[in-house]
Amino acid sequence: MNSLVDKPIMAVKPSQYPEKTNPEWAFFGRSNVGKSSLLNALMNRKNLAYTSSTPGKTLTVNFYPLEEEVTLVDLPGYGYAKGQKGNDFSPLFDAYIASSRIDHAIVLIDSRQPVQALDQKMIQTLHHYQIPYFIVATKADKLNQSEKHHAKKAFTETWALDENSLFFVSSLKKTHINTLQNALMNTLNP
Repeated sequence: MNSLVDKPIMAVKPSQYPEKTNPEWAFFGRSNVGKSSLLNALMNRKNLAYTSSTPGKTLTVNFYPLEEEVTLVDLPGYGYAKGQKGNDFSPLFDAYIASSRIDHAIVLIDSRQPVQALDQKMIQTLHHYQIPYFIVATKADKLNQSEKHHAKKAFTETWALDENSLFFVSSLKKTHINTLQNALMNTLNP
């Protein structure tokens, strides 16, 4: 995957979204789960998406158009970002998900954590809007085989997933990034 942009097209309201010319893959997840790191790994770029150790740094909907293929969309994280109250998603998040632009969602969860209520709510929202999705368990390099087995079992049972919808990745070590890329590309030609 190669990006055409050095900087994303940023929007804070639907009227600022770029014209949709390609399928859109939207990346969702709690703040600090590694969305920007995963986008950088998928595009084999170090600093395309801004990464920070401080939760809630993505405050806009960021569109990354790829050459005549697809547009990757990085959304504000849920859980800690400014403008959110309690367990609610940000208004930017709500407006984008209701826009009917999403062709496939990628929900990032921390592989080291048990199933979180906000992740549950995210999956329910995708079901409500009938948006197909993959779940990507990040930071998988920090798990041993036993921990990975237990996490995989918990995630597949919670969301009734098949093996083709759950990916354990490490953006740092590039573990299973190619597998996720291939699965995403296959959504373009089902």
